[in-house]
Amino acid sequence: HNTEHRTQHTIACIRQHQFQQLFQQYPPTDMPPIDAASRRRQTRLRREYMYRKSLEGREKVAYEQKRVIREALAAGKPLPTEVRASYDRLKQEIDAEDAATERPKDHIDDEYGDAGLIEPRVCVTTAREPSSRLKQFVKEVKLLIPNSVRIN
Repeated sequence: HNTEHRTQHTIACIRQHQFQQLFQQYPPTDMPPIDAASRRRQTRLRREYMYRKSLEGREKVAYEQKRVIREALAAGKPLPTEVRASYDRLKQEIDAEDAATERPKDHIDDEYGDAGLIEPRVCVTTAREPSSRLKQFVKEVKLLIPNSVRIN
């Protein structure tokens, strides 16, 4: 019982150390936190960044598996054993891909991937019960910003 507890504690310490190393290696912002709100924002940015990085890792694995399948099919060789279980799913994805979706995107390209192709839509909102002056202001803002949508 005591040995099991020590082992779990050691694993938790190792994970925490690895997590801290990742934060030092990939800082989300260079701004030091000033107050509680900025600390929460910085924590949220870190969490989002780590989530995007984890998605990238999964996409890279899937891309490598698809590449192996493509090469095996092109050469007429049998599929390697590590991709046989997921062949049906990956084959459907390969058939659905085009030149734009064939290569995995990273988190940097993701934000500006459709810039220039798709017109961005701006959402203009207010409080739950806006005053008449605020309603008028929102109408004017909606007219000023192209492709904007008013909600509320």
